[in-house]
This record gives sequence, C-alpha cells and structure tokens, in this order.
Amino acid sequence: MSKSLHPKNKHNNGYNFDFLSEKYHQYEYFIPEKQDWLVEPKNGEVWFSFEIVLQSILLHFKDCKNPLVWIKKSDTEFEKCFVVDW
Repeated sequence: MSKSLHPKNKHNNGYNFDFLSEKYHQYEYFIPEKQDWLVEPKNGEVWFSFEIVLQSILLHFKDCKNPLVWIKKSDTEFEKCFVVDW
C-alpha cells in the first residue's frame, strides 16, 4: 500500500503517527457513526481487530471520508483519533 494512514489523535494535539505500524495491531477498534463522535468509548461496543477495521477505513477512504476511530488499548484505556490518508 503506497499511502500511509495518519491518525490525528485529539489527545496528542494533532500529532501524526503511522497507523500501519506493528504496535497498533494489538488493539481493538470501533468506528462510530458521526452522531456518536462526542460519546465516550466504552466496553459495551463491539470491538474489531486491526485487520477488520483497516478494511473499513479503506472503504471510508474510497468515499472520500476520514473516519473517527476509537482505539481500545485496555479495558480502561481508550483513545479517539481521525485516520486520514493525506
């Protein structure tokens, strides 16, 4: 894949990091609907593996959308970020 995926993490003041790096493969993910963007992530959601969410992100890119992604790092640690392809 020639394009790099660059999340804009709200907790890191817009810091870019490479979403495709190995360290992000270990977490679980959820892509909320736009009306749920302000909701806090929680354990009640259905979480997906890196491989599955990556396919969903690529579909968003085909529609010229940059999705908000919730990252579940542990049962108590969550992050939100936008994944962009620019």
